[in-house]
Amino acid sequence: MPNVIDYIAWRGDLSFEADPFNEVDNLVFSYCAYVNLDGIAPGPGEPGITIRELSGKFFHKYNEEELKADHSFIRHAPSVLKAMGESRRFGGLTARNYVNWIIEEKSMQFSAVQFLLPEGGCYVAFRGTDNTILGWKEDFLLSGGIVKAQKEAVKYLNAAAGETKGKILVGGHSKGGNLAVYAAAFCDPSVRCRVEHVFSNDGPGFLNETMLTKSYQEIRERITRIIPESSVIGMLMGHQTTPEIIKSDSRGVLQHDGFSWQIMGNGFLKANSLTDNAVYLGDVIDEWIAGIDRKKRISFVEDFFSVLEAPGVETVSELQDGFLKYLPVMKKRLDTMEPANREIMEKLFWVFFEHFSE
Repeated sequence: MPNVIDYIAWRGDLSFEADPFNEVDNLVFSYCAYVNLDGIAPGPGEPGITIRELSGKFFHKYNEEELKADHSFIRHAPSVLKAMGESRRFGGLTARNYVNWIIEEKSMQFSAVQFLLPEGGCYVAFRGTDNTILGWKEDFLLSGGIVKAQKEAVKYLNAAAGETKGKILVGGHSKGGNLAVYAAAFCDPSVRCRVEHVFSNDGPGFLNETMLTKSYQEIRERITRIIPESSVIGMLMGHQTTPEIIKSDSRGVLQHDGFSWQIMGNGFLKANSLTDNAVYLGDVIDEWIAGIDRKKRISFVEDFFSVLEAPGVETVSELQDGFLKYLPVMKKRLDTMEPANREIMEKLFWVFFEHFSE
């Protein structure tokens, strides 16, 4: 089925003047943010370069064989960058202010890039988590409250906004969607009033204490929340925005991959509703969050993901492909959990089992 690269091939000859910014463009920029541009893209304070130049430098540094070694869902991100660079719609746009910080002792991963739009505004793209089990754990850890990456997202948006005029669009995929919403809500008031739209592409939500703030309420109506019909990450925690539910050509948890989202024209192919498994998972997670305090939630997430990591695999794709084979060793690890946590953990585990089996 059509994906973001097909979209660029079909509509990449249309300028933004001829066909204004749309929800698929948002996914294109969000997906491009996954590309490792270390040593290639200009950082803060450096002159920007066009996406065409950026693509050329990237593929001069990395050859096709190196890129084929990546088997995660973000393996398609360089191909999206290449298609953007070759298109009229994206190729001449400027990219700048790239940052990529991984600080292990602070348990923080943060990356973002700013794209300048033709009419003078910009799209600020925050990178999400990848296909690793560790990356999914990072999304679940957001249930413990405000994390360092969210605070960095606010600083980044304030700085990026100060270097441009006009409207600001903000977005990201997975954790990047959460960072986009948080940054738009808690940036400086002078920046917040310029934020025209925020895109959360299957991103986790927030605790009630965050959503009830005046700052969050100010941008709530400007949030577009896009989730696939078998969403897992996008069902985490609370949301005050009705989601746009879309079709994917993947199954179960692998629908989180934005590259699998089906596109028709300049929009996503809509689904009628979430799957029963996705709805049930959301209910189970809500029950879990309501049942334990914040500190215990973090401990619970560590324990739960130790179950998923028990077989020794690193990615969600590997886990889904061999789930039945790995089931005994995961069940053995689950049985070692504290009785107080085991009931909800078993319920969450078996919901994951249903998703992996779809």
